[in-house]
Amino acid sequence: MRFILLIYFIFFSTSFAEAYTFTAKGKFVYEDKEWDWQGWTGQVSLKPIRKASVKIRRLSNSNIIGSGYTRDDGTFEIEIKNTNLFLGDLRAELESNTDLYKEKADSNFPHIRVKNYSGDVYILLSEEIKNHYSDQDADFGTTVSTIMVIADEEGNPFNIMDMAVHVWDYIGGVIKAPPQGPYKLIFPSYTGSYYAPKSLDAYIDLTDGYDDAVILHEIGHMVHGSYSENDSPGGIHYWGDSDQDPRLSFSEGYATFFAGTILLQMQKPGIYVDADADKAQGGYQLRADLENANPWSKSVSGEADELAVTFSLFDLLDTEQSPDTCPGYDDDPFTSETMINADTTPALAWWEVFTGPIKEAGQLTIHDAWKGWFKKVAPMGDPHYESIKKIFQRRKIRFFETDLEASEEILIIDPPVASTLFWGPIETLYKKTGNDPYSPGGGDVDKYKVYLETGQTLVVETGYPQGPSDAGTYVDPKMELINTGGYTVAADDNSGIGRNSRIEHTALNSGYFTVKVYSASPGMRPTGSYRLGYRIKGDGNPENIEYPEDQDISEGCLLLSPPVNVK
Repeated sequence: MRFILLIYFIFFSTSFAEAYTFTAKGKFVYEDKEWDWQGWTGQVSLKPIRKASVKIRRLSNSNIIGSGYTRDDGTFEIEIKNTNLFLGDLRAELESNTDLYKEKADSNFPHIRVKNYSGDVYILLSEEIKNHYSDQDADFGTTVSTIMVIADEEGNPFNIMDMAVHVWDYIGGVIKAPPQGPYKLIFPSYTGSYYAPKSLDAYIDLTDGYDDAVILHEIGHMVHGSYSENDSPGGIHYWGDSDQDPRLSFSEGYATFFAGTILLQMQKPGIYVDADADKAQGGYQLRADLENANPWSKSVSGEADELAVTFSLFDLLDTEQSPDTCPGYDDDPFTSETMINADTTPALAWWEVFTGPIKEAGQLTIHDAWKGWFKKVAPMGDPHYESIKKIFQRRKIRFFETDLEASEEILIIDPPVASTLFWGPIETLYKKTGNDPYSPGGGDVDKYKVYLETGQTLVVETGYPQGPSDAGTYVDPKMELINTGGYTVAADDNSGIGRNSRIEHTALNSGYFTVKVYSASPGMRPTGSYRLGYRIKGDGNPENIEYPEDQDISEGCLLLSPPVNVK
């Protein structure tokens, strides 16, 4: 009986032990280096660490007694219940992930994790609260993640996390797209900033920890890989190269465009600046104004140029209201009033293209973005064909007919007797179909008639639109020469400069010969621009005609000074 009463007494006293409830609160921020068109401004500001996991640890036994997340202003409030009046020393610990925010606040937000190269998340520790009692709240104050210096390079993992949070604030809040992921960003990388498509991870170089545009570019690859389709073969690429693999051009061009899109959502100008991490002020390695293409406006062109892709896509989304270097002005036909239909903006329409036709395309290039726009957007409402055409034409991305395609006639050429080639105007391999009048497909054949006398030697070549120094197009032209009897007497693919073709043929009889030009790679390079050069072997130099370039729309505002301060 005594034994039973003793058990009852212990149970009764434990069940009715006093419970205490208190609130643990505080704030987490990080030091951010401000930048503008010239590089670092020399200013350091405090930014909130948003949507990050927070845990409250009792140091005497290392137990976690409460958990939560930071709000958008970096603050947190966590209600903690326990039966111990005296808890001793406490500490708040913030982790570089959104796991608890997703668990406790928004299940539609993705898992974002910034980790070091060993695979561990970063942990920011608050000041300890000594000898805490549970009948009073615990205020940890403000904890600051200071600038991290690694091998003389400055960065901050919480800046990287903040860029990722901005991305999914946009995707979930503006686009209303469902979450993907989880997404892992590794910092620092010692082999550059890059995207690993198989794992969907992004690696941020130790020199890029504060380069917002570079970070957003790599996250753009993550978004591309998880929401759409990325066919890039990877490899070395650099700005100003207009002869890239067009699949690579689209992948890199899209990622830079996406970085600019998020910067606009952050109320920052769409300028891409890769600054020197070891500089306190000034210093940039690479920069581009995505609104007016400065300083690349005259040196990028064509479907195989990643910056031409970037600038064209960016013009679909920015408006005169964008917080860019030209406030109140837009240098393309898409404005704040442009609508696809009553409730669809170009940004939403583009996302439909991005997650629809682009995702379904094989060997994805900018051509698929053009075709996808009209395939998806035309049924939704006004596809704004002339506006889209002007935007793409501006960067010499020619997905529309020239006079030769419009007339569908066989052009008669008259080669001069000369030692150098006479070059004709820019032509484009293009095929318009009745079912899809806006979107050019493959299969186009351009034909030229030329009269040769017996014994004359014809030299005919295809050439890049802007000359041999750079392609400015992605077309892979192939040529055939057909004699008066209808037989192919010569054919070539790559004997010219770069991907161009060249034929040299001596006529055995007089009459009209036909030169056929078509794409040698109809799957990946179905369209594109070229010039045809021709001559009859002999002495003399032809007087080449200066043909007008594509009609351009004004570059408009090129404001560089005073520099834009990005806050």
